[in-house]
Amino acid sequence: MSYALSQIDLQHFGIVTAKAFVSNSLAWRDVHARARRDGVKLLMLRIPAEHLELAREVQHENAELMDVLCYFEHGLTESSDFITDCPLGGLLIRRAKEQDVMPAREVVRSIFFEYPNHYRNDPRLDRHDVDEVYPSWAETIIKSAEACVLLAENEGKPVGISAVVPVDTGGFDVALFGIHPDLAGQGLGDVLLRRSMQWTWTHGGTRLTYSTQLSNLPARRMLTRHGFLPTHDVLTFHLWL
Repeated sequence: MSYALSQIDLQHFGIVTAKAFVSNSLAWRDVHARARRDGVKLLMLRIPAEHLELAREVQHENAELMDVLCYFEHGLTESSDFITDCPLGGLLIRRAKEQDVMPAREVVRSIFFEYPNHYRNDPRLDRHDVDEVYPSWAETIIKSAEACVLLAENEGKPVGISAVVPVDTGGFDVALFGIHPDLAGQGLGDVLLRRSMQWTWTHGGTRLTYSTQLSNLPARRMLTRHGFLPTHDVLTFHLWL
């Protein structure tokens, strides 16, 4: 079980928000009580997809299903292939610096405009505020000393981003990834993913994880194509208190 108040969501939406992960009824009841004590208005709750009885229990308390996340993992080794052909001659992939924050925010805003994540799927959240979640997240990660943000540029203009961050369980996670919609389907995602895998390996990582929405079939196909294996799925609920 995990539970924490979300400062970034408080900043975005102006309401006390908490995020929690539970896998049994006892943990759910504890989280529910803590959220009420903390004055939480919106509880974002994640549950393993196989725990359908627990999902029905939280729905009985008026929690609403907002998305399904699919998790993937790649075990990296010395024999892993990190090289793939670049489809554009003018493509450059480099590590972002703090002065790249504004152009990174702009490309992320374009990539994730109206993207159907759990924020977008909740009609009670302001649409403009939702559209600023990913750009703000990109800025936070770029300014983090532990993360690596790779920017893909085509003829000097940012067209893609991959943010690789260390995780508590060891290894690294692709926390943010996307290609500008004008260049989607041209293989840029394959190049950027391979570079992310290469960075992970050269910095001592032997495990790289990635999560995406069930509805994001292109991303799921890309991950499978590059040797990522599905590990588990998670249901995301919103409960307004």
